[in-house]
Amino acid sequence: MAQTWESRRLRNEREVDNQLIEDMVGLGVQAGRLFVGQSRADENGRRVVPNNRQVRANLSLGVWEQVIKPYFIGTGNEA
Repeated sequence: MAQTWESRRLRNEREVDNQLIEDMVGLGVQAGRLFVGQSRADENGRRVVPNNRQVRANLSLGVWEQVIKPYFIGTGNEA
């Protein structure tokens, strides 16, 4: 059966949406690993991320350099 232009467009849109969702889940996992890496055990043995300026700055820089920039901009230094 021949596909109409609209059915091909919708199929393509679904494929792109599914790929975007898969990519965003992957980015969330990468960012989560950075947070787990910064977490420390508290007095009850639970892992918590310290709420201080240095940890926030490290996480912000790490998420930018290791997650957001490589995905959206690329790994190179060229504009």
